[in-house]
Amino acid sequence: MRKTIERILGGKFTEKKGGLEFTCEKIEITSSQGCETEGSFGIRVIGIDEQTLIEGRIYTSDPRMECLTPQFFGTYSEIAYTFHGTQMEPGEVTKGEFYVLTSVGEFYLPYVVCVEPCVCDSSIGEVRNLFHFANLARENPEEALRLFGSPDFENVVKKEDRKTYLLYLGLTAGSNKEQCMEEFLCAVNKKTPVSYQIAETKLMCENPVGVAELALHAIKKGWGYTYLNVETEGDFLFAEKEVITDNDFLGENLRLPIYVDSSVLHEGMNFGSIRLYNASFEVIIPVEVKENCPQRAYMSVRQEKKRSIISLMEYYQAFRLKKISGSTWLTETERIVDRLVRGEEKNIAFRLFQAQLLLTKKKFDEAKWILDHTGDMIQAMEQPDA
Repeated sequence: MRKTIERILGGKFTEKKGGLEFTCEKIEITSSQGCETEGSFGIRVIGIDEQTLIEGRIYTSDPRMECLTPQFFGTYSEIAYTFHGTQMEPGEVTKGEFYVLTSVGEFYLPYVVCVEPCVCDSSIGEVRNLFHFANLARENPEEALRLFGSPDFENVVKKEDRKTYLLYLGLTAGSNKEQCMEEFLCAVNKKTPVSYQIAETKLMCENPVGVAELALHAIKKGWGYTYLNVETEGDFLFAEKEVITDNDFLGENLRLPIYVDSSVLHEGMNFGSIRLYNASFEVIIPVEVKENCPQRAYMSVRQEKKRSIISLMEYYQAFRLKKISGSTWLTETERIVDRLVRGEEKNIAFRLFQAQLLLTKKKFDEAKWILDHTGDMIQAMEQPDA
């Protein structure tokens, strides 16, 4: 083979009419970033006696194109190759040639390699840029969150400017991925932060009885990650929840129960506050509770009972209108019914509420016990005094 090459380099070719034919005129390779691509092509001798064997050697113009069959002999050969494109960027294109040096002449086979632009498949189609990703985050936030930390999406962000890419790297190092995704989308101007409009500017009550319930009402504006911390100031105040998420909203509306413990009130005015806040929002609602005398009005208890029954109806209506899930409706209804029963254990209606809730949760034994106990209470009420 060495002698053949030296002879060809010296301009001395074998006097044989004919040549070589490739199985393709040009090799076109489409690769993904970070991948190696394998393939092959055929070399066939034409125009020469079938008994004549041709020998040759193959070189490439680019070291990234590795020829796995660097030499051949015969009338037909299959040449294998591997292109090492691990360092190529998405959208990059490189061109080159295979140099085929044979005993009947020198031939060339061109090739072109293109690395596919980075895209991510999703339920709404391909995500090629941050605009597409923002649409996915709005339509399917759970899917967008899974994609946000993936290598595929990192490649999409790499196509943006360096400042955006460094911002992405910094935020993905955080532990709260939902908040990180929200901050990223806001920082690149693909959405505005979620804001909240609080209906009450102050909460007030007078002469509460036991543990009285007040309420804050809020309206959420915008879409995205919903997270509010709840803090209370004042020994007599406590909130039902310390953290508010999207599951606590009925559509865009929130009702946050705030409780006043009358046992720690002093006579006169008692002052406290409720603070709702997150990374981009904060509001403080003052609370004033007036305590006039040790004997509290029974009217407050009745008002509390009415508010609880109204809440039961509101949650059921939201469930039937598909504004909340069945699990959310069950959880909130159980909480309200338990509070009603604790306040008035012998109330027939409240006990029936409790039994119906247990039946819905398929706790049939417990429901039967409640119904039997309620039946005994009804019979006792119907029996005349001895």
